[in-house]
Amino acid sequence: MKLTKFLFPLFVLFSSLLFANNKNGDPIKDFFRTAKYNQSPPKIKFESVLATENFKKGQKENYVVIYTEKFSKDGVFIKCFYNKGAQITRVEYFSFGNGANAKKILVDAFSKMVPSCEVNCDREKGCYDKETDGGVLLCAFECMMSCA
Repeated sequence: MKLTKFLFPLFVLFSSLLFANNKNGDPIKDFFRTAKYNQSPPKIKFESVLATENFKKGQKENYVVIYTEKFSKDGVFIKCFYNKGAQITRVEYFSFGNGANAKKILVDAFSKMVPSCEVNCDREKGCYDKETDGGVLLCAFECMMSCA
């Protein structure tokens, strides 16, 4: 009985903390609030934002996906594809709001990104010292997003 009296308040506290971190009640959005390597949200059809000359259709590439409200208050999934040289080959998005406006904002952000910002962030975080390709890409992607 005493153990139950101790565990119940602990359970209530843990549950409230768990649900307090659930920002919008959508577990898919919440899961992708941190960048995910080669994982994509189900039933989402991405639209292209840009593709570089390094992009070759049908080529197997690694990608990173993140959900953010930085570019649209309604939220956007951003998917960046990388080649073996860790260069971005294309960027895709899915917007929950005005897709055309989100695309314009993304294009502007990526075109105005200062390369030195990303390079400095990569160095500070030691992105290229990560043990796996996925670790390198996730770290570099987070730097890119912070600089965009």
